[in-house]
Amino acid sequence: MKPVITPIAAAVQAALLVLPSTVLAQASNDPAPPAAAASAPASAEPTTVQIEAVTVTAQKRLQKGQDVPISMTVLSPTTIESRGVSDPLTLTQVAPTLQVGDSNSYSLRGIGTLNTAGNNLLEGAVAVAIDGVNMSRPQMGNMQFADVERIEVLNGPQGMLFGKNATAGLINVTTTRPRLGEMEGRVRLDLQHRTSGAKTNGTVAQGTLNVPVGAEAALRINLFGTRQGELVTQVGPAVGSDLGEKQSGVKLKYLWNLTPDLNVYLIGDYTDRRGAAGTPMGRTRREFGPGSLVAALLAPSGVVASPDNTVIAADGTNNYNFRSKGLQAEVNYELGGGWSLTNILSHRTFHEFAVQDGDGVVGDFLSTIQTDFNFTQTSNELRLLTPSDGDFEGQAGLFLFRSRTQGGVFMHGQLGLPGPVVPNTLYNIGGIAGNDLTSNSSAIFGQGTYKVTKDWQLLLGMRYTRERDSIHLTQDASPFGLAPLISPTLDITQPASSNDFTYKLGTQYDLARDVMAYATYAHGAKGPGFNASINGPAMLPLLVIRPEKVNAIELGIKSTLLNRKLLVNASVFNQAYTDLQAQTFNVPLQAFITQNAGKSRSRGADLEVQARPDEHWTLTASGVWLDAKFTEFGNAQCYTGQPPQNPDGTCSATGQRLPNSPKFTATASAEYQHAVGSAMKASYGLNVYYRTGVNFGIGGDRGMAVGSETLLGANVALSDAAAAWRVSLYCRNCTDKRVVMSISPDALDAAQGGVASYLQQFGYNSFRTVGVTGEYRF
Repeated sequence: MKPVITPIAAAVQAALLVLPSTVLAQASNDPAPPAAAASAPASAEPTTVQIEAVTVTAQKRLQKGQDVPISMTVLSPTTIESRGVSDPLTLTQVAPTLQVGDSNSYSLRGIGTLNTAGNNLLEGAVAVAIDGVNMSRPQMGNMQFADVERIEVLNGPQGMLFGKNATAGLINVTTTRPRLGEMEGRVRLDLQHRTSGAKTNGTVAQGTLNVPVGAEAALRINLFGTRQGELVTQVGPAVGSDLGEKQSGVKLKYLWNLTPDLNVYLIGDYTDRRGAAGTPMGRTRREFGPGSLVAALLAPSGVVASPDNTVIAADGTNNYNFRSKGLQAEVNYELGGGWSLTNILSHRTFHEFAVQDGDGVVGDFLSTIQTDFNFTQTSNELRLLTPSDGDFEGQAGLFLFRSRTQGGVFMHGQLGLPGPVVPNTLYNIGGIAGNDLTSNSSAIFGQGTYKVTKDWQLLLGMRYTRERDSIHLTQDASPFGLAPLISPTLDITQPASSNDFTYKLGTQYDLARDVMAYATYAHGAKGPGFNASINGPAMLPLLVIRPEKVNAIELGIKSTLLNRKLLVNASVFNQAYTDLQAQTFNVPLQAFITQNAGKSRSRGADLEVQARPDEHWTLTASGVWLDAKFTEFGNAQCYTGQPPQNPDGTCSATGQRLPNSPKFTATASAEYQHAVGSAMKASYGLNVYYRTGVNFGIGGDRGMAVGSETLLGANVALSDAAAAWRVSLYCRNCTDKRVVMSISPDALDAAQGGVASYLQQFGYNSFRTVGVTGEYRF
């Protein structure tokens, strides 16, 4: 069998071949030893434009990004502003390894925990940390990027330092700390117009104020508000629907240096979101299968299924409300001699309420699906950091975590009949489920690096995590006479637990100044989970979802060349998973469930290139080639219309690509800036994003596949020389490609005879967006 040379693999090979000669050239140009330098006449090196150096906290201590042996995408405030990265959806346009699906479910390198059904009892495989605190539910990371210092997208398992829900990677967001002794502010207004065919205008407003409080303290206030129009148009008699989005929030940050060695950093935040735009409540019909009942029911409403369809029908309400708040306290104490202690205590809560027309037709088949959840989490992390100026540097810590999820689902309908058929029942179809989940986790961890020589380092990290979960599940099938969708009636308590020892081994070697090669091996684990409800006794064994495990190898090189005008980073990786937590749709039971896939793998290569040839141009390009497949998954749920392959009615997904995992993804940008007279400067930018086709299912269902997409963006900006004000015009998805966030089977058609019809979900990146942004700093 001939080896397959992919574009990224070829680029990596070329980089590895070129680097040695470049390294030797740099080595020959290194400064002379002090004795030789002393005999030479002194001369000042001219100032040159260089690539912006970024610092990261990918290993929970401040380091140069180019010194960290992890494949990552790092966004500075400059990049965030120029590329218009305002939320996790737009983040995918600059981080090619990242994809986003239903219900804020992220995936990195093809690995993620899809969550079409909005299961609040399950953590994601991609962790989200904000200001040092792990957000244990994906929707907690769905934030406006306001006053952000940097964003780090870390590829591959990161659970060694960031906990049990980071088997695929981490999105690490750091906001700007209060600045001592500085009175400053910033206001920003973004006006948007989309071609979605509905109410298309949007407004995003942000404000920041930094206020000194004496000489050793400061308060920083962030305010933001968003008002977005509807992405889809609703027809039918439904009342009370809100298919737009209104979001507002505040974040208060207070930094106090009590002594030269002790400081306290306090953060409080509150966010309120209303409206169903970009959520599963706005799914539209993509395709009707032969003999579709839904097609006939929707014909009088004028809804026509197509990949461009932005019209939905409903006689039930579609709405979504989300409210979150949090408090955290970080204490940093310098012990002396380079030793330091950090403790972060955090408490967060959110309330999520959603109601939707469950059948999506003008007629009461399943007119209401209502979910209502309250979630709280409390965590505390204590870390001891060693000095960083010796041969050994490291850290050790303790982590405690507790969460509770309370809520449930209530769905009902009359199955197209005038009323209940069975006496003493309220509805012909539906279900009621309630759950109360408590999760307690504790961990001890440590990681350190040892310098064998000045150029060679060894890395070792270990973590032991103990998790104890328990769910109290209640279900009531009695009000639903013909077709209970949640059954049987029960009241049970089910525990789940895990004890995981995870670790990371690595080495890195400085080939020359600003050129580093590394190799790492990591074993990670993600804790158990639960399905939110069951439908029939056959689903009882599927209530508990086993932990998933991963073994990952990564080889990489990071280099900054040509007097720091060129950056080239590349890595190759192989991540092997056991019991990957994968979402499937059970056709007979008409339910989305999460089950364990036996074995899966994600392997490939990624490449990042940045260049600053002169003071005018900034060029970037990055991409990932990915081979992500189920290598052993013989008992997957069959998709609609697929004949069962096993005696238990399941099918094999072995050899199929993982959901939402493109084979190749790339992004590139070019920005040119110049002075306009002596008082102003202008910039012009172009960017492109390319992704090969993906399938949102697990068994190769052709109806859940989409082809490749190419998205173009452009911007032009004008500012004063001191950057006190800035005005920019931009377009995103300039050619108006209809980008689908997810595709799911139509449960109503599947239930009425196994017809394969499909729904699709759009987001704000799914349409051309043209906007103008104004910003003023004072």
